[in-house]
This record gives sequence, structure tokens and C-alpha cells, in this order.
Amino acid sequence: MRQSTRSVIIKALEAFASKQVWVFNIKSLARLSGLAEHSLNVYLGRNADLLGVRQIFRGFYLNERAQRPIHALVQLSAILRPNSPSYLSLESVLHEVDWISQIPNRFTFVTTGRSALYETPLGMIEFNRVSGDKFFEERYCLTKLDPERQIRVAPPELALSDLLAIGRNIDLVRPVDERNYDHLIEEHRL
Repeated sequence: MRQSTRSVIIKALEAFASKQVWVFNIKSLARLSGLAEHSLNVYLGRNADLLGVRQIFRGFYLNERAQRPIHALVQLSAILRPNSPSYLSLESVLHEVDWISQIPNRFTFVTTGRSALYETPLGMIEFNRVSGDKFFEERYCLTKLDPERQIRVAPPELALSDLLAIGRNIDLVRPVDERNYDHLIEEHRL
């Protein structure tokens, strides 16, 4: 007996969920389901709600059958830009250490790739291009991998330097005597 397109896709989505795959692209769904990518694009475009998936951005979907990690939004950055190194910086990092006076409405990354803003169902991610590979490489080696979030993160001093290099929201930065330097104490203990 031939299975319907819907049942084939649901079976594939359940297989993803059993492996904790919370985000997938059309190509991986096509491989798992045996359906053509074009057909899947059309079908998901019309029936995403019925299937329990939500489009994140072109070609990528949230699998609502799988539990998302706590830091799903920042982890999307690596999925959005798999071949473009980036690190969390700018207003996002400066807010985490209370060096800026406002809460950013997006996660801000520095990258060598093109600048872009992605609006997803989970929130916004912004990539800011820095010019020159050497400029980026010098900065990238100063970042650290955050094992909990599974991304590279700039220290506050680098985030401030990035903000100055990009030249925006500098007026939000607290004066030196009002900044919190607890992160230096934590690093020293390690």
C-alpha cells in the first residue's frame, strides 16, 4: 500500500525527533523521506502548520516534535552561516556584562561573511561584517567557545572594540568607571 506524502513526512519528522533534531533543512528531509526537494518545498509551504513545523528561514524548519535546546536562537547562527566563522559580540556581549544601558532586541554576531538580519520565529540574529580577513583572524583568536551555548563569544573588551570598529550605538556604552569587571575575576579563578 502506498503511503501518502503527509504520512511519509510525519514519519521522517518523528525519526528526526527521536534523534533530537529540532531544526532541519529541505535537503535532509528529502534524503530521509525519499521525496523530491521541490515537492517538499511546495508541500511544506502549504501544510507546515498541519505537519507541526515552522519555517525559520528559507529552506529551514523547526521540528516541533523535538525539544529545542535552551540556547536554540544563538545556536541557529551556526546553521545560518555554516561556512562563515562568526562570534557573539557587540551589543549582545556588552549587555551580558552590563556595559550598555539598553537591552538589545537581537543577538549580534561579527563575521567575515555578508551583513544580514534574520528574523526567525525564535527571535532575531544579526551578522555584522568586518572588513579584512586579518582583522577578523586577529579578533577571532581572542574569542572563547561557550560550551553551554555552543558558540564562540567575544570578551567584553573585544565586543567594545568591535562596536567602535563598526561605529554604532557607541552612545549606549557606560563610562569606564560605571562598568562591571567581574568577568576578569572569573577568568583569573580558572
